[in-house]
Amino acid sequence: MKTSRILLIVNILLLIVIWIFTGIKYSELPEIIPTHFDLQGNVDGESEKSMIWIPPCIAAFISFVFWEYLKILTLLW
Repeated sequence: MKTSRILLIVNILLLIVIWIFTGIKYSELPEIIPTHFDLQGNVDGESEKSMIWIPPCIAAFISFVFWEYLKILTLLW
């Protein structure tokens, strides 16, 4: 159990860093950002800069799911 607690703390710290970094850099982004590239490295997809919040949201959701899974496992043991 000690290992899972350490991993949980590391996960929470990394989530905090991701959210802070995204918040700090958000104002520096252009209004339209490239989101997809072809095999030659040319941009073939663009989105508004607000889409930059999707990866931190996905990371937080996945962390929440694993955290709940861990709580369920500890209840079963």
